[in-house]
Amino acid sequence: MKDKLKEIFGRYGELFRYLFIGGCTTVIGTGGYWLLVWLGMAPVGANVLSWCFAVIFAYFANKLFVFSNKESGSTAVAQFFKFIAARLFSLGVETALIWLGYDVLGYDKYFVKIPVAVVVVILNYITGKFMVFVRTGRRAGGTDK
Repeated sequence: MKDKLKEIFGRYGELFRYLFIGGCTTVIGTGGYWLLVWLGMAPVGANVLSWCFAVIFAYFANKLFVFSNKESGSTAVAQFFKFIAARLFSLGVETALIWLGYDVLGYDKYFVKIPVAVVVVILNYITGKFMVFVRTGRRAGGTDK
């Protein structure tokens, strides 16, 4: 059993780590959103501000823990800007879905964030793995040389 678990974690460890960090990021973003809405901020504004807190956490956690990325200097700076660009894209998707769910379809302003967060976690994993934290020497099929 122990060997089987090692094999599974060896094969899917990155995905497990991403789901954990994605969950933590979601808690930061959603918790911040709920707090700001509770304090009286409009849902879209609360989403943008809570996103800022979550994305700072997510960059460092994904770089160091999920993708074990050791880039530094100008490469790390370029990587950071790619990360921000990818997250701005997902923020746009998230904001549009919140607007659609709350303003257009009339769903509860607290509930609407939950299904939207699932979509965003998936989108962020794809952009992080294939656009931001790409290992040098990675082949098109996703394996290293």
